[in-house]
Amino acid sequence: MHILQIANFITETSGGMKQCLSALQKRYLQLGHEVTLIMPCNKNSQGIENGVNVIRLHGVPLVGSGGYRVILRRSPLAALIQELQPDVVEVSDKTTLSWIPQYLRSLHIPCVVISHERTDLAMKRNTPGWLPSAPFLKSWQTSLSYGAPVVVCASQFAAKEFDGMGMDVHFVPLGVDTKTFCPQPRQGNSSHIKLVYCGRFAPEKEPFLAIEALRELVARGIEARLTMVGSGPLEADLRTCAVGLPVKFVGQISSRSEVAALLSHADVGISMGRVETFGLSILETLACGTPVVVSKEGAASEFVNSGIGRVVNQNAVDIANAVVEIVNNASLNEVRENCADLASRYTWDKTAGMMLDIYSDLLENVGMSQVAS
Repeated sequence: MHILQIANFITETSGGMKQCLSALQKRYLQLGHEVTLIMPCNKNSQGIENGVNVIRLHGVPLVGSGGYRVILRRSPLAALIQELQPDVVEVSDKTTLSWIPQYLRSLHIPCVVISHERTDLAMKRNTPGWLPSAPFLKSWQTSLSYGAPVVVCASQFAAKEFDGMGMDVHFVPLGVDTKTFCPQPRQGNSSHIKLVYCGRFAPEKEPFLAIEALRELVARGIEARLTMVGSGPLEADLRTCAVGLPVKFVGQISSRSEVAALLSHADVGISMGRVETFGLSILETLACGTPVVVSKEGAASEFVNSGIGRVVNQNAVDIANAVVEIVNNASLNEVRENCADLASRYTWDKTAGMMLDIYSDLLENVGMSQVAS
C-alpha cells in the first residue's frame, strides 16, 4: 500500500504532529508499506529520509507562528497527487487543505483526515472580535462534508467539533515510545520541588500558567524550581515573566532521550493547554513515571485521574494546590508506577494498526464500488 501523508503547520522540529507522523511512518514501513510525505518548506526539494519519500513544497510563512509554513497553491499539490497515484491519502490539516478530500473523491482515491486540533476553538480564540469566524468554519466544514472522508480523532474532545456534520469519525489514540520514555533512577532526595513544562511556547499551550504556578508556590515559601523545555513565539515574554523566579529555559531539545531524562527527573509536569486534542507530551511525561497537572478543558482530562495527577481549573492557585497534593502524597511511589503503567497501554504499534485497518476498509469499499459500476 502506498500511503501519502500531506501536512501543513509542521516544521522540521515541531512537536506533537511531527512526532505522530514520524511514528506512523516508521510502523508503516516496518509492515512493508510505501510512504510519501508532502510538507511545506522555504523551497522545493525531494529525497529519501529514513525510508520515506519526503517532498517539500514552497509554503507561505505564518507570521508569529514560530516557523510554521502553509502550502497554499493548489495546482502543484494536485499535480503531485496525480503523479504519485497513492492508494490512500492521510491529510493532517483540515482547514487550508480542506479542498483535498473533494479533489481525491474525483480521483477515486480514499482519504483520511487526522484532526490534530480543535479548529473551532482555535478560531474563536485567535480571530479578532470584529471578524466573524463562522463563515470560515462553514467553508471548511462544507468542503470536508462533501469530500466525505474518514476523520480520525484521538479523543472525544477532538471529535466534538464534528457533531452534526455527518462525518465518519474514528477514535485512534496516539502512542508513546516507552523504550525512550520510561522511568529512570531519580537523582537522590531534593530539597525543592522540580516542575517541568514541555511544549511549544505558543498561546494555545498556555505556558504562562506554569510560571504563575511557580510564583504562587514561591509566595507560599515552598521551594520549587521550573524547567521550561521548548521554544516558540512567546519565548521572550515568558522569559520576562520569569524574571526573579527559579526558572530554567533549556530550549528546543532534539534528542528524545534527553527530553525523557528531564521528564523522568521531575516531580510534576504541568500542561494546561485547554484546546489540546490529546496531549502527546503529557503521555510522554506519564511514561517517565512523572505525575501531571492538566486542564479540565482539554482532552487530557479523559485519561488523567487522581491516581496519576490532577485535573484543575485554569489558574495558578489551583495548579499550585495540585502540585502540593501530589508531592505530599504518602503513596507517591505508587503514583509514579501508575503513571508508567497507564502510558504503557498507548503504543504506536496499536495506533498504526488501527490506521491501517481503516485504510484496508476504505480500499475494500473502493474496490467494491468500482466492481458495481
